[in-house]
Amino acid sequence: MESFVLSLKSLKIPFIALTIFIVLWFAGYRMNVSGSEPIGLYIVHSGTPLTLGSYVEACIPKKYLFESLRRGYLHGGGVCHGIDPVLKRIAGLPGDIVDVKDSGVFVNGRLIPGSRRLSLDSHGRPISMIPACRIVLRGYWLMATKKENSWDSRYWGEVMPGNILGIAEPVIVRE
Repeated sequence: MESFVLSLKSLKIPFIALTIFIVLWFAGYRMNVSGSEPIGLYIVHSGTPLTLGSYVEACIPKKYLFESLRRGYLHGGGVCHGIDPVLKRIAGLPGDIVDVKDSGVFVNGRLIPGSRRLSLDSHGRPISMIPACRIVLRGYWLMATKKENSWDSRYWGEVMPGNILGIAEPVIVRE
């Protein structure tokens, strides 16, 4: 009986930690551990106007979800058809003209620094990508700001408004 009580006491701290995590999750807090954006704690608000340069939490286009899971770019268990959402910055808004070229991505004629598409991922595997093209956005163009080899709109295109889960505001981040 004494060992049973001890084992219950040893579960107290993990139970409290899990409870805090669940409460924070439902309150909109998210932890970004990917190096493509500043690592840290964000709070996600839905219904906030989306502006150029804002961080957003979003579901990538459905046809790329399986590849992102298979390659380990994203993980399972999330709200995007069972896959985790991404945290990226808005680089293009509906109505903007995006030119995708081998030399980089241009939004309304302005080159996005570090936007050259790569043919291989960080493990040396070929990356599928949208072809070079010109797009008048109906949705949002999402780009990483911290890693040039990030999995972002260069490879899966625009994200429709219904796939944007909300603005992600940094709470505590490491730049």
